[in-house]
Amino acid sequence: MKKRWMAMLTCVMAAFLITASVKAASSDYYSGSWDTSTTSLGIAVGSSMSTHLSSFQSWYTGWNGVSSKVGLAKPYEQSSLDQTPHYARINIIGKNLGATGNWAQACNYKYSVIWGYSCDWSGSWKDSIIEFNTNSDSKTKVGYSFHSANLKKKIFLHELGHSLGLKHPDTTSSAIMKQGDNGYYVVQTYDKSNIKEKYGN
Repeated sequence: MKKRWMAMLTCVMAAFLITASVKAASSDYYSGSWDTSTTSLGIAVGSSMSTHLSSFQSWYTGWNGVSSKVGLAKPYEQSSLDQTPHYARINIIGKNLGATGNWAQACNYKYSVIWGYSCDWSGSWKDSIIEFNTNSDSKTKVGYSFHSANLKKKIFLHELGHSLGLKHPDTTSSAIMKQGDNGYYVVQTYDKSNIKEKYGN
């Protein structure tokens, strides 16, 4: 009887944990969605970040193959992007975000004929802009050029995750979407689970 009771308790606890993990995952992505097909989102890179283009071209595939409903196209250089950032679906530019600013930042934009583009994580997304910090202060070293190759890769994949609609997760699991240099330099299982939760398999 005791063994049966323990088995039942184990099943109940397992069911609870599975449900809890699903709920946690659903809070780790934004409610907004792209206004067009997401199977091949284009990535344009401005001249201000063109020295990193070859690296971006080798790293972007980290998000591909996770879900059949979402994918990224190979990044390419767009020389006019720094002046006109709303060019492709995902637009990468360099910007001085300050000596104590973020390593990078992203925002997804909706568009209306009246109001133009506005950052909105809950709307219908027209495009996304990722800004990498180009600050050159050698004391704070928050500029992208100061980081190691591994950290540059993490920042790039992390910001692409935001463009795909993922938040900073509230989890103890490994996730590239966590803030800071936490030793994760490739997309983790938890990140992939959130992509599937948002877009489907």
